[in-house]
Amino acid sequence: MTSVFLGNLHSGAPSLLRGAMPKLAAGESVAPIQVPQPKLAKVPEQSLRRYEGRYDVAGNVGLPFTVHDGVLWANDWPLWATSDTSFFSPRDYGLVTQARDAAGKVTGFDWSIGGQAYPCPRIGDLEPKSAGR
Repeated sequence: MTSVFLGNLHSGAPSLLRGAMPKLAAGESVAPIQVPQPKLAKVPEQSLRRYEGRYDVAGNVGLPFTVHDGVLWANDWPLWATSDTSFFSPRDYGLVTQARDAAGKVTGFDWSIGGQAYPCPRIGDLEPKSAGR
């Protein structure tokens, strides 16, 4: 049996549905899908700016993290603050937390999706903005 799933949403919902499809196609029952409901926090923009830089994120080398209108963005993916050191990614329902070394220095993020952690090391600063931009 073959099933084909197409999803055109920029959220974690298609992945959850895609995971349930084989069971549904086989006639099995599946439990209702639980969509995360994170408790969001208001974090001052100046605190978010300390995370601006370039990170390696799941094969995207040098992905820019920037702050716009009080929200931290990983390229074009918003990261909603749940505290000043943790975030929720609505694109993949990921939990993104600050990673530190043994001395306590921030080294990047740990991005966890469905219990699987993906380290996202900080690899550098953003390029300075040109005067003409």
